[in-house]
Amino acid sequence: ISSVVELPIERTEGAPMPECEPAGLAVQVRNLHFQYDNGQKVLNGVNLDIAAGDRISLVGASGTGKSTLSSILC
Repeated sequence: ISSVVELPIERTEGAPMPECEPAGLAVQVRNLHFQYDNGQKVLNGVNLDIAAGDRISLVGASGTGKSTLSSILC
């Protein structure tokens, strides 16, 4: 445990984001619905527009479909 205590303190200001040129694909989703095999509905009529080069974050309470949406898009 002494080796853990002796580690340097981590930065608290966050990691720097690399600068990049806008590129990639635009994403447009209209009226997306998804439910799992057990019948649990997770996404209901989702509309989404992401322009090429945009950076986004998905924020919401636990169980609202953030990971599901990410899995579908990726």
